[in-house]
Amino acid sequence: MADFGIDLKDSDRRVTLFFEQFPQAAHDRLLAVMQELQIRLAADVIAREPVQTGRLRSQSGGRVYDHDTRIAAVVGVRAETAQDARKAAALEYGSHRSIMVRAHEARLTHLFGRAISPMMVTVPEHSRTTNIDPRRFLRDAIAGMHSEAIEALRQAVAEVASRG
Repeated sequence: MADFGIDLKDSDRRVTLFFEQFPQAAHDRLLAVMQELQIRLAADVIAREPVQTGRLRSQSGGRVYDHDTRIAAVVGVRAETAQDARKAAALEYGSHRSIMVRAHEARLTHLFGRAISPMMVTVPEHSRTTNIDPRRFLRDAIAGMHSEAIEALRQAVAEVASRG
């Protein structure tokens, strides 16, 4: 998972001293910036996602966590099942491996290219090679706004520090 944040350097001594007692105004400003970044990133991720049924988009989104010592924004796919998580991962990272397909029933409507009366058939267990190219809807969205997000966070810290 890609992430980013701000590290205060020695040259930011004034900011570091100011934040020994973390002021509510600083917390509120950083929280607002993180919420704005999370909304924009979630919208970008959803816009980049491949759409076939819309299920992936319905499971995608973000959330901002406000803890005592940190504020974190998380954007991703909240899969309802392990199978949904594997599907989302295959779309993000790609998949070119052999998988086993369990025996199942299927409805047959064509035979040798000709339409037939629909009938149910049993498909035996077999192996299949997946051929899914990576779509990078999460990683590219994060990379695309990385420097902009860092700048927005630095600006918020500088703004609050200048008031002190």
